[in-house]
Amino acid sequence: MEAADRTPLEDVARRDGGEHTGWIAFFAEERAETYVLRYTRPGAEVIGSDETLEEFSQDIELPAP
Repeated sequence: MEAADRTPLEDVARRDGGEHTGWIAFFAEERAETYVLRYTRPGAEVIGSDETLEEFSQDIELPAP
C-alpha cells in the first residue's frame, strides 16, 4: 500500500475515540464484476460512563477495476 502511495489504517486505539482515516486492503480469491465489503462494529459500553454504542454495520459495493 505504501508503494501505491496509500496510507494504511493502523494502530487505532479504541481509547483514542474520534475519527480515523486510512486505507484497508483485501484480497478476493475469485474475480467478480463487483465485490461487497461489509464493515461491522459491534455494540459496546463506554468505560467509566453510562453511554453505550449501538452496533453499526454497512455494506459497501466495490466495482472491479
